[in-house]
Amino acid sequence: MAFEDIEYDDDWLVIWRGLAVGRILKQSGIAYGKPNWFWTITYSGTVKPARGSGVATDLEDGKAGFKAAWAELQARLTDEEIERFRRHEADLERRAR
Repeated sequence: MAFEDIEYDDDWLVIWRGLAVGRILKQSGIAYGKPNWFWTITYSGTVKPARGSGVATDLEDGKAGFKAAWAELQARLTDEEIERFRRHEADLERRAR
Protein backbone atom coordinates (compact mmCIF):
# COMPACT_ATOMS: atom_id res chain seq x y z
CA MET A 1 0.00 0.00 0.00
CA ALA A 2 1.31 3.43 -0.93
CA PHE A 3 0.19 6.89 0.07
CA GLU A 4 0.83 9.29 -2.82
CA ASP A 5 0.58 13.05 -2.47
CA ILE A 6 -1.71 14.41 -5.19
CA GLU A 7 -2.05 17.88 -6.62
CA TYR A 8 -3.31 19.54 -3.43
CA ASP A 9 -1.47 20.07 -0.14
CA ASP A 10 -2.51 17.64 2.58
CA ASP A 11 -4.41 15.38 0.15
CA TRP A 12 -3.23 11.80 -0.30
CA LEU A 13 -4.34 9.08 -2.70
CA VAL A 14 -4.12 5.51 -1.37
CA ILE A 15 -2.80 3.00 -3.94
CA TRP A 16 -3.06 -0.77 -3.51
CA ARG A 17 -1.85 -3.15 -6.24
CA GLY A 18 -1.82 -0.24 -8.67
CA LEU A 19 -5.43 0.67 -7.89
CA ALA A 20 -6.61 3.89 -6.25
CA VAL A 21 -8.62 2.61 -3.28
CA GLY A 22 -8.87 5.61 -0.98
CA ARG A 23 -8.02 9.14 0.04
CA ILE A 24 -6.82 10.86 3.16
CA LEU A 25 -7.11 14.62 3.30
CA LYS A 26 -7.05 17.57 5.64
CA GLN A 27 -10.42 19.30 5.78
CA SER A 28 -10.75 23.05 5.96
CA GLY A 29 -13.31 24.86 8.06
CA ILE A 30 -13.22 22.46 11.01
CA ALA A 31 -13.46 24.01 14.49
CA TYR A 32 -10.20 24.31 16.41
CA GLY A 33 -9.49 21.23 18.51
CA LYS A 34 -11.67 18.93 16.41
CA PRO A 35 -10.20 16.17 14.21
CA ASN A 36 -9.67 17.82 10.82
CA TRP A 37 -8.33 14.91 8.77
CA PHE A 38 -10.71 12.67 6.83
CA TRP A 39 -10.05 9.25 5.32
CA THR A 40 -12.26 7.25 2.98
CA ILE A 41 -12.18 3.98 1.11
CA THR A 42 -13.07 4.74 -2.51
CA TYR A 43 -12.99 1.12 -3.67
CA SER A 44 -16.27 0.67 -5.52
CA GLY A 45 -16.58 -3.06 -5.91
CA THR A 46 -19.48 -5.24 -4.87
CA VAL A 47 -17.88 -6.10 -1.50
CA LYS A 48 -18.43 -3.09 0.79
CA PRO A 49 -16.31 -2.09 3.79
CA ALA A 50 -17.83 -2.36 7.26
CA ARG A 51 -16.42 1.12 7.95
CA GLY A 52 -15.77 3.13 4.81
CA SER A 53 -14.62 6.45 6.25
CA GLY A 54 -13.58 8.26 9.38
CA VAL A 55 -11.93 11.31 10.92
CA ALA A 56 -8.43 11.59 12.34
CA THR A 57 -6.30 14.03 14.32
CA ASP A 58 -3.40 14.02 11.83
CA LEU A 59 -2.08 12.24 8.74
CA GLU A 60 -0.59 9.33 10.68
CA ASP A 61 -3.84 8.79 12.57
CA GLY A 62 -5.67 8.89 9.21
CA LYS A 63 -3.32 6.30 7.75
CA ALA A 64 -3.88 4.05 10.75
CA GLY A 65 -7.66 4.35 10.50
CA PHE A 66 -7.59 3.68 6.78
CA LYS A 67 -5.26 0.70 7.13
CA ALA A 68 -7.47 -0.92 9.78
CA ALA A 69 -10.62 -0.50 7.69
CA TRP A 70 -8.86 -1.62 4.51
CA ALA A 71 -7.47 -4.75 6.20
CA GLU A 72 -11.02 -5.75 7.16
CA LEU A 73 -12.25 -5.23 3.59
CA GLN A 74 -9.19 -6.77 1.93
CA ALA A 75 -9.66 -10.00 3.89
CA ARG A 76 -13.01 -10.45 2.12
CA LEU A 77 -11.86 -9.64 -1.43
CA THR A 78 -11.49 -12.48 -3.91
CA ASP A 79 -9.14 -12.41 -6.88
CA GLU A 80 -12.22 -12.26 -9.11
CA GLU A 81 -13.56 -9.21 -7.25
CA ILE A 82 -10.19 -7.44 -7.51
CA GLU A 83 -10.01 -8.14 -11.26
CA ARG A 84 -13.57 -6.84 -11.72
CA PHE A 85 -12.60 -3.63 -9.92
CA ARG A 86 -9.42 -3.32 -12.04
CA ARG A 87 -11.50 -3.58 -15.25
CA HIS A 88 -13.99 -1.04 -13.90
CA GLU A 89 -11.22 1.46 -13.11
CA ALA A 90 -9.63 0.95 -16.55
CA ASP A 91 -13.00 1.57 -18.19
CA LEU A 92 -13.47 4.81 -16.21
CA GLU A 93 -10.01 5.95 -17.23
CA ARG A 94 -10.73 5.26 -20.93
CA ARG A 95 -13.98 7.22 -20.72
CA ALA A 96 -12.23 10.20 -19.13
CA ARG A 97 -9.88 10.61 -22.11
